[in-house]
Amino acid sequence: MLMEKAWAKLHGSYCMTRQGYPSMVYAHLTGAPTTRIDHNSVEKPNELWASVKLAHHKNYIVSACRYENDLDSNPSNSLSSYSYTIMSTLSLKVSGHKVKLFKLRNPWSVFEWTGDWSDKSDKWTEELRK
Repeated sequence: MLMEKAWAKLHGSYCMTRQGYPSMVYAHLTGAPTTRIDHNSVEKPNELWASVKLAHHKNYIVSACRYENDLDSNPSNSLSSYSYTIMSTLSLKVSGHKVKLFKLRNPWSVFEWTGDWSDKSDKWTEELRK
């Protein structure tokens, strides 16, 4: 959230920073090298998962974003067009199937994901919650 605020101040307002990529912000404000991966062009999802896990393990800043033109028609199951910090990764076995999850920080607290694996999802058993 602090990076976003600094970026908005640099450009005069939040409106002036719409549709930017978090990697641009990180590069400009920290001078650190960045990379951006469009999940729509990833041919091997397991490699993307491994990259995110490795980056998280190395304490890199890892974020995810989704833009208005990517949103589903059902807004209750869509993340709004903001950047979310990936706080951790988790791999679970559920009913014999491997499930890979990202824990995201919601910077706005106005909107919350209500689909599968959300806080109130029935996919979470007591054992999985622990």
